[in-house]
Amino acid sequence: MHGVLLRAASRYPPVLLRTPSLGLRFRSGGPKKSRKRADAKPEPPRPPKRLSPSRAAYYARQTRTPELTPPPIPQFTSHEDTLLRFRELGPEWARTSAARERLVSFGVSLDDARKLLSAYAAEIEGQYFDDPLVLAQYPVFKLGGADHLDADIVHSQTFFKWIKTRAASQLGPSLQDAIARLTKISEAVTQKHVAEGFERARSIRRTFIMHVGPTNSGKTYHALRALAGAKTGIYCGPLRLLAHEIWERLNLGQVAPLWATPEQIAEAAKIKSSVNHPFARECNMLTGEEIKVVKDGAPLSSCTIEMLALARYRDVAVIDEIQMIADPFRGSAWTLAVMGLFAKEIHLCGEDTAVPLIQKLVEETGDELIIRRYERLTPLIVEEESLDGDTSRLQQGDAIVTFSRTSIFALKAKIERETPMKCATIYGNLPPEIRSQQAALFNAGNTGYDVLIGSDAIGMGLNLKIRRIIFDVVSKYDGSSDRLLSTSQIKQIAGRAGRFGMQNPGDKPGGFVTTLRSEDLPVVQRSLPKPNTPVRYARLPIETGSILLVSALLPKDASTQTIFSAHMYAGELPDNYMPRTVPKLDTISEFLDTRDLSLASRSLMMEAPFPWREFLVQDAITKLLKLYDDNSFVGLQKFLEDVGFDERLRDVENAMRTGAKCNGEPFQPSRELRNLEAVHKMIVVYVWLSFRDPIACAEFDLAQEIKTRLEKALHWCLEEMTFESGGQAAKGKGKDPMASIEFAPRRKKQLVTERLEERWVQRGMM
Repeated sequence: MHGVLLRAASRYPPVLLRTPSLGLRFRSGGPKKSRKRADAKPEPPRPPKRLSPSRAAYYARQTRTPELTPPPIPQFTSHEDTLLRFRELGPEWARTSAARERLVSFGVSLDDARKLLSAYAAEIEGQYFDDPLVLAQYPVFKLGGADHLDADIVHSQTFFKWIKTRAASQLGPSLQDAIARLTKISEAVTQKHVAEGFERARSIRRTFIMHVGPTNSGKTYHALRALAGAKTGIYCGPLRLLAHEIWERLNLGQVAPLWATPEQIAEAAKIKSSVNHPFARECNMLTGEEIKVVKDGAPLSSCTIEMLALARYRDVAVIDEIQMIADPFRGSAWTLAVMGLFAKEIHLCGEDTAVPLIQKLVEETGDELIIRRYERLTPLIVEEESLDGDTSRLQQGDAIVTFSRTSIFALKAKIERETPMKCATIYGNLPPEIRSQQAALFNAGNTGYDVLIGSDAIGMGLNLKIRRIIFDVVSKYDGSSDRLLSTSQIKQIAGRAGRFGMQNPGDKPGGFVTTLRSEDLPVVQRSLPKPNTPVRYARLPIETGSILLVSALLPKDASTQTIFSAHMYAGELPDNYMPRTVPKLDTISEFLDTRDLSLASRSLMMEAPFPWREFLVQDAITKLLKLYDDNSFVGLQKFLEDVGFDERLRDVENAMRTGAKCNGEPFQPSRELRNLEAVHKMIVVYVWLSFRDPIACAEFDLAQEIKTRLEKALHWCLEEMTFESGGQAAKGKGKDPMASIEFAPRRKKQLVTERLEERWVQRGMM
């Protein structure tokens, strides 16, 4: 076995190979050199015998395997089709082991669970659900367009509704205890009147203004103009990168207020952006990991949506990417903002897919809704030909989009080896600060970084001077298989080309889209003209108060997964809502439950941004959780030393100064980059926890210092990778216009604590 792995390591790009039985890792030394004819056609790489799912997906893409799973886009069905689907799949769901095991985890005996589910299946196959008036009482219609996970939730919620309304009269007294238990659990997590939970928002009649349109249509800018001219206001976005960008633009006067006349705007355009600009507004920033206080009590603020304080009054609020209200993992934050934000005027920006749902929610709250639609400011043209795999046809301003870290760096090495151009890189694992630096190198135009290679992270949160988007692939690994990109995903990414106002002098207005390979181009050509599928449901959060109530109703040894599953599967929700789901719930639950954490600690850690799937930090997560629960204090320096992170950072910094070996081995920037990314994620977790528990994680200033060191090391590693590929590292220098602002560091935790307490009180958490 070891010989097979070592031979595989000698033939493939540097990766970590692991034997499952022994846990041994072998690090490959890079591709083996061989002499081939210059005109020989390149052969696709042959995979080793044992592959992780991500590596298997990579090799499948390289060999251009055509069998791809279609994107899981809901296709809404008629009432009759939905009923037929319910009749067909309902009894099948009731006979699954997952349904039985769920009831058993809720405290019902296996025999009782089987009897209840069998009776429910018989009711579906009988005539009970034939009556339209009866059927209207159940959430069956939500099956129309539901994906696999949501379909499981709808079937389960329908079953629990049947338990409460029908089971007691149909079944014998032997099942009454089981019925009573399940009914209590269902009532504990039921939410029937969502809007009534926000008293301050219901005390005024709010005006919603929806700005909808495609990427690069100016919709967000029009909303920001209203914010820039408001007496008090807030911007809420999905990413820290977006919150930082808006914070900077408002402080530097880069957004003309709504009251400004065309003459004033033209005159102000001649003035350099600065904190003394006539349009500059004092604005603070608050995210889960960072805070910048320009002035105590600044009239404007910018935040990530999860940090929004609902009960504080504002004249104007801007909520960006409103279509994410349907996101199964994060959408609940947008739902809370729409239903509970205490603001006179609320601007919603995003895709038109959210319009029907927002109309229903605003009707529920009794507010006013105004819809403004926008067209793209520059044309978007799909080219008639692909690049046919020829990187020599790349041009300055091109951005290649791919969906794995391996592919990003393989393309970067290939392009920098075969062309005189250098490549900036942007992908999800990079910290936002490094993404901004890479974007600046690409946008500058004179740094030599002529091409951008990135994941779909370029589709949101960065203003980039992209002339042409090139899809390396049109599929993405979703954790189980490669799936074709959805129409919405292709549009979002392609729309980044030709951003209005960011063209280089002499460029023809507009953006262009193509693919690296000819077989992928028809997918893009078909997708762009298609309309997007409307979103159907807003996601509701899992509240802390109900977690405590449900845990008291469940068995004493109930797992974290069981507690959170009760909220997802047992509750009764209004027509326009679905519960928030927790990604990798089984994995996270198993990890937390084996550490013997208290329920409060488990609930907090479920929300923390732990990189659960990153194997490089599994030991570090275990160590942090143990310190947190055992000692109620996590000493950051000792923690970093115990898990080897401090030594790793110092080795890279030593290599930065001297060019010496890193950790006793020749310096490999790609390997060290991944290690530093993992360390950075854990530092972000510590900062996140320091905001929520400043006693247990008290070393906030040290965390910020280490975070800054990590970001410098990450940027240097990216430059070294460019140097290794044949380019020359660019030392981009530029004065930060915000550097002159002296922040109020002693106010950091106080402000965050105030915001969190205010939000927790509003949501019933305190």
